[in-house]
Amino acid sequence: MANDLTINPHILDTAGTIYDATKRPRISGVVYVGAIAAGHKAVLTDINDKVVYELIANGPDPVIAIPTQPLGLKLQSISSGKVYVYVPAVDGVV
Repeated sequence: MANDLTINPHILDTAGTIYDATKRPRISGVVYVGAIAAGHKAVLTDINDKVVYELIANGPDPVIAIPTQPLGLKLQSISSGKVYVYVPAVDGVV
């Protein structure tokens, strides 16, 4: 499958750039689901590879509800499963 950015939440399952350096997504929450083994992880970074979220499967699906607004956004890596990213708005960078 490929990332689906046409809906909110965005559904990510493929590593790559989601928003480039001209965008600042307002992230209101992140959910990592469907990992096939404990210890599998998904890493979201800003466009400069600074870790925004590192999600590690270990029991129930973790829900991260800490809002942030990084410069760009990348799914740096994902072992298995999907990451749902709730983005109510995206601002341009001046």
